[in-house]
Amino acid sequence: MRNFGGVPVRPFLSKLNVAAVKLQGIQTQVVPINIDWRDYGASSLLSNIAVEINIEQQSFVALDFIRSVYIDNLGSNQPIFVVFPDTTYTIVAKPNSEGWYPAYTNGKKLTIVGLGFTDVSIPTSEILISNAILPPGVNNEIDTSVAYWLASSSITRGTTIYNQNLGTPALGDQFTSQTLDLSVDGFTVNCFGTPFPGFIYITDMYIGISSYTGGVNPCANNIFFESLGVAGQFYSGGMSVPGGNATIPLAPLLQMQGQWKIDASQFWRVRNGIINGAPVGTATFNFSYTSNPT
Repeated sequence: MRNFGGVPVRPFLSKLNVAAVKLQGIQTQVVPINIDWRDYGASSLLSNIAVEINIEQQSFVALDFIRSVYIDNLGSNQPIFVVFPDTTYTIVAKPNSEGWYPAYTNGKKLTIVGLGFTDVSIPTSEILISNAILPPGVNNEIDTSVAYWLASSSITRGTTIYNQNLGTPALGDQFTSQTLDLSVDGFTVNCFGTPFPGFIYITDMYIGISSYTGGVNPCANNIFFESLGVAGQFYSGGMSVPGGNATIPLAPLLQMQGQWKIDASQFWRVRNGIINGAPVGTATFNFSYTSNPT
């Protein structure tokens, strides 16, 4: 069983309302709970958060028991947990899933826990607390596609031979980190030792900047992850500061997971482009990947 010790706990910020609904003609009740994790400070620096809810302290007493819980976690890359402190029973909602779960509890207190938030991935959790007895059932948005290794050619890079809709899964068993000097216009770094025959699967990519400033004057940069071949640019992003010695100490620009297949026979690089001013700082590109030379 997962231990949530050390996860900061926040009080629930909204007021709850009970709604009367009928299930096959039988009167039941639900309590909708909406949690925008941004309201509780979720970020890359505060990636784990717990929210405590005590229904008995709310202004209604219509809900006699908690018998089931519905969790809509679609569109979320983070797992969501609902913990009942009287029994320590924990409901686990996987990323990109939705479903009904039984609630083993005699009380009306619960803690909702979200793990793994980042600045670029902060979802909103929709939860229903009900006194109805419903059979458990979970729908996983992504699992079926992953099991059959379905992919889209729109996320596959390279020449025609590599633009296929089906791809072999990659382990992401290799890692590389490249650093760009943002003060040098046109500065480039070869990412994977390309070119070589075969292809590369990128399974995880993180891009961030640190200690970025232009001193007293405004400045701006564009950074690129690109191929010199027909695949072109995979990523381009910009950043700027207004001057007056303004500094961005640390900021993630992108963090995502996938199965991106790129043509290793092309030259892949990261590149810095100065738009204006005299910027100072670094950009870091971290990749987990699998290469398949032929």
